[in-house]
Amino acid sequence: MKTIRCFCGKDILLDDEVYEELKDGSWSCVGLGVVRCTNSHTAIAHFVVAVYPKQVADHRDHNIHNNLRENLRVATYSQNGANRKIGKNNTSGCKGVSWQIKSRKWQVAIKKDGVTYYLGLFDSIRDAALAYNKKAIELHGEFAKLNSEEMIQQAESMLCKAH
Repeated sequence: MKTIRCFCGKDILLDDEVYEELKDGSWSCVGLGVVRCTNSHTAIAHFVVAVYPKQVADHRDHNIHNNLRENLRVATYSQNGANRKIGKNNTSGCKGVSWQIKSRKWQVAIKKDGVTYYLGLFDSIRDAALAYNKKAIELHGEFAKLNSEEMIQQAESMLCKAH
């Protein structure tokens, strides 16, 4: 394993066999990963490192600086999205869960291939988060990013403090 310093100050992890190809140039963070800019071309590290060139590569550990082959897997855009962390604008603290003001219940929704699946309304955030997890495993398999017990407990704790 070798490292290259990214413009943000973090180290980009690379396998030894691709280090020579990628070591030159200036590296910066972008939405999908880290990008190298040289005079001749731009390369995204995880596309170069991926086993199948021109495929979308998914970072198993969500760390865009970790471009070791063992951390990357070929994915569709939908699978890559399924493995996305919780959104910055999420207010419930759980993936796929939002508060439905009119019904005063927790609503659960999940997407796959552009189709939104509404899973219903739930009295507790825990039940809603677990319903999301069950459908996420069904739809996304190994790419499912689930609500952890820690996330659910934090969401419940925040609700207790709000009341």
